[in-house]
Amino acid sequence: MASNQMQRISNEFTHIRLDEPPVRLHKYPHLSPSDSAIWDRFLTNHIDYFDSVMYDVHVGEGQVPENEDDAAIIRMAIAITQRRIDVLAERQGRIWIVELKQDPGVTVIGQLIAYKTLLLHQDPTIKIPILCAIVNRTDPDLETIFRAQQIAW
Repeated sequence: MASNQMQRISNEFTHIRLDEPPVRLHKYPHLSPSDSAIWDRFLTNHIDYFDSVMYDVHVGEGQVPENEDDAAIIRMAIAITQRRIDVLAERQGRIWIVELKQDPGVTVIGQLIAYKTLLLHQDPTIKIPILCAIVNRTDPDLETIFRAQQIAW
């Protein structure tokens, strides 16, 4: 069962689904086909690694359209302009922010740091999450940066 921390995130943040435990799906919410393939391969090899997962977790304030009064349009505009975490996972009571990349570059590092910052801004009571890049390949420079920034890969 998900911890209180993961349940709170599930209740307070926009997301697609909470799987306890993670399961392989035909299609994963909001993931591109290449990212889905990476995640599916990870789950095939490590189905028991995470205790629970959420997909497409929206973080940040998003943008409110100017001169708009329709509450539904405002909610939609905010939702589509918020940042989106590919997978928010939990392992042994710790939250993991997971970014999936077919062909990673240094932008994956910026995304993970931004998601962590926004998640903690929205809920400062969350323990500092572990950052994780699940990727098809790396290079020596990325691995150096991953180690320096304490990003699992």
